[in-house]
Amino acid sequence: MLLLSAQWDRMTNALITSANLSKGELQVLKMLRDGYNYPEISNALEVSVSGIKKRVAKSMHKLNAKTPTHAVAIAIVRSYLNDG
Repeated sequence: MLLLSAQWDRMTNALITSANLSKGELQVLKMLRDGYNYPEISNALEVSVSGIKKRVAKSMHKLNAKTPTHAVAIAIVRSYLNDG
């Protein structure tokens, strides 16, 4: 059976539900999505800026993203950042 690209994407996205992103990594990606910068995220989560940068770097690696913005975009497309 030949799968269309969209069907394949849905199947693979369903199998990789959150790319093993931690709760903290998801929090940071959500805040980046919402326009917060690193110092603001650091203050809100009471984590050092270097800790925030580490979470972003881990997220980028797990999502195979080239930049933090790319990581947020991938997470949005894969519905990892749905609030609820």
